[in-house]
Amino acid sequence: MRRLIAAGAVALALLTAALPLPARADNIVISEYGVVASSLVWAVAFHENFFKKEGASVTGYVTANGGGTAVRNMMANDMPVSEMAITAAIAGIQAGLPLRIIWSPARDPGDLVWMVKRDSPIKTIADLKGKKVGITSPRSTTEIILRIALQKAGILKDVQIIPAGSQGSATTALDVGAVDATPMAEPLISQNSAKFRVLFRSVDVAPRLVWECGVTTDAYAKAHGDELRKIILARRDAVNFIYAHPAEAEAIYMDAFSSDAATAHIVVPLLIRLRYYGLGDIDPVGLDNMITGMKLTGALDPPVDVKAAVDKSFLPANLR
Repeated sequence: MRRLIAAGAVALALLTAALPLPARADNIVISEYGVVASSLVWAVAFHENFFKKEGASVTGYVTANGGGTAVRNMMANDMPVSEMAITAAIAGIQAGLPLRIIWSPARDPGDLVWMVKRDSPIKTIADLKGKKVGITSPRSTTEIILRIALQKAGILKDVQIIPAGSQGSATTALDVGAVDATPMAEPLISQNSAKFRVLFRSVDVAPRLVWECGVTTDAYAKAHGDELRKIILARRDAVNFIYAHPAEAEAIYMDAFSSDAATAHIVVPLLIRLRYYGLGDIDPVGLDNMITGMKLTGALDPPVDVKAAVDKSFLPANLR
C-alpha cells in the first residue's frame, strides 16, 4: 500500500512539474488536433463560428500529442476543458487529479484498422498466433482493441504485442518487418494501400466503444457549468453540419489536416457513412466495453471507478 501511495504521489508530482505555461482563457485543449478524425468536429466549429453562435467564450485551441500531454496541457490552461483519450483521463485520475468526463465524441473506433503486408500469409485474426502485432503505446486504445480482438479469437496469450509509437511509426515498423500487423487509420490507410491490406476493422471486434471523452476539472465544472453546456452545444452543431454539408466538411478537413482533395474525399464520406461522430452522449454499453478492455491492459490498476467520474449533467436533456 505504501508503494502504491508513493507511486501515485510521484506520478502527480511529475505531472505537475511538467506543466507548460498557462494558455489563454479562451482556448480549449484538443488532443491531436488535425491528426485524429474526431478533431474535424472542432475544426468545423471554429470555421463556422458555432462557439459564438452558442454564446461560448472559446476562440481558439491548444493541441497536444495525446496521453499525458493532453492532461498536462489541460491542467495548465485557464480553461481546463479538453477532448482526449479516455485512457489519458483515467491516468490523470489515478495520479490524483479531480477530473470529470462530461461528453463522448464517438461511439466506436471509426476507421481504425489493423493492416498487414499485401503478400502476407496472415488472412484472419487467428493467423496472428505466434506473431508480433503493433500498437501505438502501452494501455492505449489500440492495445485495448487489439486485446479484445485476440481474446475473442482465443489467442491473447499467443501474440507478442509491440508498442511502436505513433501510427506513422507503427506503419514504418510494418514496412520493415518489425511487426506482422499494425494499427492504421485514414489517411494512412489510403496512402499505403499499394503495400498493405486490411486484416480486420476495429468496428467489427468492438462495434460500441467509448474511447475518447470530453474532460474538465471538478472546480471548473462547479464554477462554469453554463460555459460547458455552450461548448457541448457548439460541438453538437458542428456534428450536424458535417452530416448535412459533406462537401463543405471536406474542404475544412483539407485545411485542418493539411490534406489533399483526394484524401479528404475518401476520409470524410467514410466517417459520415459510419455515423462516426456522436452528438456528445455517453453510450453506457460502449463505456462498459471500454472498461473491460482497460482491465485487459492493466490500465485500471490501481482500480478506478470510471463511471463515478462520468457527469452527464452538462449534456442537453435528450442526450443524458
